[in-house]
Amino acid sequence: MQRLARIRISGDRRALQERWNSLYPHNPMIAGAVEVKSATPDYQELKKMYSDFSTLHPVTWDESSEVVYEEKDLEQFEILTLWVTGRAGSGGNTFGTVYEEIRKCPACGTENLGRQAGPFVLDPSEVDDSDLAVTDFGERICSGRFCRVLQSIPDAACRPTVWKTNRVARTAMYQFDLTASVGPLASSFQLLHESLCEECGEYRNVGIDAPVFSELRQLRFPRSSYGQLPIALTQERFGGPRKFPLVVVSQSLYRRIRQEHISGFWFEPAHLIDP
Repeated sequence: MQRLARIRISGDRRALQERWNSLYPHNPMIAGAVEVKSATPDYQELKKMYSDFSTLHPVTWDESSEVVYEEKDLEQFEILTLWVTGRAGSGGNTFGTVYEEIRKCPACGTENLGRQAGPFVLDPSEVDDSDLAVTDFGERICSGRFCRVLQSIPDAACRPTVWKTNRVARTAMYQFDLTASVGPLASSFQLLHESLCEECGEYRNVGIDAPVFSELRQLRFPRSSYGQLPIALTQERFGGPRKFPLVVVSQSLYRRIRQEHISGFWFEPAHLIDP
C-alpha cells in the first residue's frame, strides 16, 4: 500500500513547472498538476522546490492524497469492495419502460425502482468502452467477458440489454443481477445519515463517515455475516435520492477478474472482524 499525492501548484508557477519537468520528464507537471508517491525522494524534492520558488514567486500548493493498492496488498484480504468506475449513462425509464413504476418521495426526492418489466435500454453514445459500468440509477452493466466470469455463480445472472439506437456499432452489454447479500456492516463502522424524511422514512443521503480514500472507509463486516460468497451486495444502500448497494467479492473471484483483464473498476480492501 502506498499513498499517492495529487498536487496542484497555482499562481506564477511557470519557472517551477519548467524546472520540475527538466528533472522528471518521466512524470511531467501539466498545468501545475502532478501525481507523486508520498514516501519517495521525488515528493521531498518537489516540496523543497516549492519552498525555494515560493520566496520569489507568488505560488500556492494544493494537495490531496489517496491510498494506492498493489496486487500483493490486495491478495492479503479475504474480501474486497469492487468499485465500478465505468459509466453507462442514463438509466431507469429514460429510454424505455424498464420498470412498471419509479416511486419518488414528494418531500425528499428519494427514488425507488419498482418491478422490472423489460430489459435495460441504453444509449450507446453514453456507455463507456469497459467491461463494467453503472447507470445514474445504480444499475450494473457488464460485457460478455464479465458474464463468463459470473456464469458458474448461482447468485449472479446476466440479462441482455437493448441499445436505444443501432446507428452506433457497439458490442452487446448485459445487466448483471446479484441476489446474495453480505452484512449488515459492523456496528463500529461509521455511516453518515443526513436528514431523515418524515414522509418516506428514508434518509436523504447515506454515506461513509470517513475521509475519501482513507483506510477508515474500508467496509467492515462481522465475520458471521459472510457466507463465503464469491460476490454479494451490501445490505446497506448508499447515495442521495438514488441509493444503491456496494459490491463485495471474495479473494478467489478477485484473482479471476484480474486474470481475465476485466476493466472498469478498482478494488479496495474490506474486512471481516470478530466480535
